Amino acid sequence: MNTAEFTLKNAFIEAERRDYETLPPENEINWIPSPRFLKKINALIKAQQHSYWKYVNTIGKKIALIAITTAIILGSAMSVKAIREPVIEFIMEIFEKYTGISISKDDSNNTLPETIKTKYTFSYIPDGFNLVQTEENEFIRITVYRNPEGDEFEFCQSIMANYNNIIDTENAPYKNINVGKYEAIYHANNNLQTIVWHNEEYAFSLICPASMKFEELI
Repeated sequence: MNTAEFTLKNAFIEAERRDYETLPPENEINWIPSPRFLKKINALIKAQQHSYWKYVNTIGKKIALIAITTAIILGSAMSVKAIREPVIEFIMEIFEKYTGISISKDDSNNTLPETIKTKYTFSYIPDGFNLVQTEENEFIRITVYRNPEGDEFEFCQSIMANYNNIIDTENAPYKNINVGKYEAIYHANNNLQTIVWHNEEYAFSLICPASMKFEELI
């Protein structure tokens, strides 16, 4: 070991020693651990091979140190849990005359619904439009609204599994927008607007006339 390595090692040891000195004295730790907890603590203490462990000179400080370590471990576990939440994103396959939309899902915990358990609808319906058709099963739900002039808009809700959609982008490319806090795909062509999005549980699409302000619906 050269001088630089020795000095650096001593610096780490001194820093650790100072940190441990800030721990409260054993007689100030007003906590009685359970026998089960002590068994785990003793097993953990025996497993310690780090050189700084000798500076932790009382069982009270060791318990306090392990409590801190446990908190760090639990915090890390919570971070891992957050990372393991379903990761969902749109996959766009662009061809000469159309674009295919699918959804990539990393759902290792199987938290996404396998059937439609919550049915979504509009909180606002434009004047003159009425529900004229509903088609649904366990996996998809389609509702159609029409006004007296014959204008229609269609709302579709489906589960994430095997979701696919196709939009005609030969003369009108799609663009990214937001539906509330969610990313969405917007496309306008042939006097129709198509919006595709998801809320991290279900996939949705809205097809409505180009003359309609779709923001009123979503």
